[in-house]
Amino acid sequence: MEALEKPFTEAITAGQIEGAILEARSKTGKTYSKAFGNRTLQDGTQKPQSSSDLLFLASSTKLLTAIAVLQCCEKGLLSLDEDLRSSYFGHHKVLTSYEDGGEPTYEELKKPLTLRHLLTHSSGLAYDFMSPLVQRWLAANPVPDAKETSLSVPTRYHQPLVFQPGESWVYGVGLDWAGHIVEQVSNTKLDAYIRSHILKPLDIAETELSFFPIKEGLGHRMVDLNPKDPLGEGLSVGNGLKVHIENDSTCYGGQGAYATGETYVKILHSLLVDDGKLLSKESVAEMTSPQLEAPTKAALDVVLNGPLGMIAGMGTTTANRDYGLSGLLVMEEGDGSGMGKGALAWGGGINSAWNLDPERGVCGFVAPQLGLPADVMKAKQLKDAFRLGVKGALDDGA
Repeated sequence: MEALEKPFTEAITAGQIEGAILEARSKTGKTYSKAFGNRTLQDGTQKPQSSSDLLFLASSTKLLTAIAVLQCCEKGLLSLDEDLRSSYFGHHKVLTSYEDGGEPTYEELKKPLTLRHLLTHSSGLAYDFMSPLVQRWLAANPVPDAKETSLSVPTRYHQPLVFQPGESWVYGVGLDWAGHIVEQVSNTKLDAYIRSHILKPLDIAETELSFFPIKEGLGHRMVDLNPKDPLGEGLSVGNGLKVHIENDSTCYGGQGAYATGETYVKILHSLLVDDGKLLSKESVAEMTSPQLEAPTKAALDVVLNGPLGMIAGMGTTTANRDYGLSGLLVMEEGDGSGMGKGALAWGGGINSAWNLDPERGVCGFVAPQLGLPADVMKAKQLKDAFRLGVKGALDDGA
């Protein structure tokens, strides 16, 4: 355990992080839970970091939305491969070029767009920070000011696609759209859906997850509600950028939830032991199976070998990686990540990461709470140290 914890205590001493929360469980039921460091509250006082703190999950929300989608598929409300164009994307086109000072050029959406595409980032719907084309288009077609009005997913993410579905890979807003679709077919807001269909089956109190913690009176438990981030906008998650968007009603399935690390690892553990409380064995198998065809896998490799790979690579070092339904999939043993073949892993911003590792029989969630400006390399090192050391900590009898 000392080997696992030492990098975190040293980073706190060096002032590189404010604190950290580490949570893990094994298939056999062993648990590891540790909170390091302090939170600095808005009045300047300090409070020890706690496993009960609400963490801004950012993109770690995506796993929860993927579970919700698969549950709806099991109920017959949705299908992973149904064509969503006429129902949800009838006005979308593919943006093929946008020269400076010129007009955009488009082509029609010629291929089916499916939930499988949305869950694997092969739909063509890109985050603006991933696509100069989208950035240019949004500059000319801005969304309304989020401070003035609540933005629905179709309003906030109204941009065109940047390639035909299934032809490439780009990290994007697919899970936000997927969460919106869950709301439509279930006639339930995503936060209420997750509380009823993910938290309740695991006997987790609904106050352990929120999309609107300040509104719901849970702000005092938010790690980011401090003098450096007084509105809880997730500044440390996005290295100074406002990740959380001010609104009063929209649940963004790709980035909007807050939860405790303990809650998150309980959800992972249900999938790890395949207990059927959240998903059938068939759905878990589908979630953890490689999803990408050759062109999309090649495009993913390009991203992972670029600047984003430092975070998105999840500590893997080989080119043999794929994508499951909501996370990066490890395709071979011994890649240096500390994860076994078939492990699924992803994270949120630069300050959280999760892994589901059936071969090694462990699952975990780690959240180093960064100072500002955030040290991205240190965040990577700490998350890598967690993945490499967590099985040993559990084996030691945590």
